[in-house]
Amino acid sequence: MSRSSCRVLHVMRPAAGGMRRHLQLLIAMQTRQGLAVRVASPAGFGWEQSVPIPLSSRPHPFKDLQAAQQIAKLAKESDLIHAHGFRAAWVTAMALRRRKTPFLFTAHNLLPDNPGLLARLLLKFTFLRADTVICVSDYIREALSSRGLPAQKLCVVYNAVDADQFHPDKADSAGFRQGITVETDTPLLGIVGRIVPWKGHQDLIEALPMIRDRLPDAILAVIGQEDQTLSRSNSWTERLKRKAHDLKVSESIRWAGWREDVRPVYSALDVVCMPSRREPFGLSAVEAMAMQKPIVAYRSGALPEIIADGDTGFLTPEGDIQVFAERVITLLQSADMRHRMGESARQSVLARFHPQSQADAVLRLYESCLQIRGG
Repeated sequence: MSRSSCRVLHVMRPAAGGMRRHLQLLIAMQTRQGLAVRVASPAGFGWEQSVPIPLSSRPHPFKDLQAAQQIAKLAKESDLIHAHGFRAAWVTAMALRRRKTPFLFTAHNLLPDNPGLLARLLLKFTFLRADTVICVSDYIREALSSRGLPAQKLCVVYNAVDADQFHPDKADSAGFRQGITVETDTPLLGIVGRIVPWKGHQDLIEALPMIRDRLPDAILAVIGQEDQTLSRSNSWTERLKRKAHDLKVSESIRWAGWREDVRPVYSALDVVCMPSRREPFGLSAVEAMAMQKPIVAYRSGALPEIIADGDTGFLTPEGDIQVFAERVITLLQSADMRHRMGESARQSVLARFHPQSQADAVLRLYESCLQIRGG
């Protein structure tokens, strides 16, 4: 494959979190590799070679058909299609049902526990059409394999973080603390990510009274927002705030909202918390580690693949709120331990989650797909 002549089309649904940051970094690396990269996504992705398509976060027959038609047209000018997430993948598979264009997709998340008949048929069709499925963790690969999906098509390529950008010397911690009215010497723990039940915000709020029993000045910062398609009456954020009120810790929580640049956030935090259940990867963990921050997380999902217990952070039994709180307290009480774990965490990122390694691995898969299709 001639890199300078290989035309790659990335397809993505609306995304503002880890998936978006992952793709932005990947296409920047692919451009350096000499690939001709375009992105088909809803408006606002921010890449100069972007083509807007009406691909929504949830199934929408009319819009999905329109998106598939546009992807089919773009496929005529592309040598390979790379979709991101199951929504983008099955719409792309539908667009390519009559074309031999090489096609692979990245599974960033888990499949639903109990998909309906239509969803199962669409997923089967998508996996049959795809030449390769990139899993962002062994956890996802094993989960997909256990569903009976073709193991020979599943491969693991970890997401990456630009450690030159996520560097502890390139962020202003004071600005974030001032913005949420937290003093420089106040113990500050935080959680960064979408506000959804499986991210574990409720467990962290329930752990906060235990933490404050030992460290009365400790503050919890919640950085992120929930799905805006949810109605106010079903707001998970509001339910969490009521939980905080019931536990009498409302004044110890700062709801900081979503941030485009999370580096000042990580820089300001003393401890990053990830009480996620079934975390498919955990890009926030890698970003925090690059910023030399120790993490306390549940031993769940892909997090044990990222965090070395006792070295770059602590892993605790899933759902054991007391042990989780104890590990947070241990770190908040020891600046030396935070510093040692933080340095080890950054070295781990440099060794295991480098953008060049990710881009090279993806490029090899592209070459394989092109060979399969005779490209």
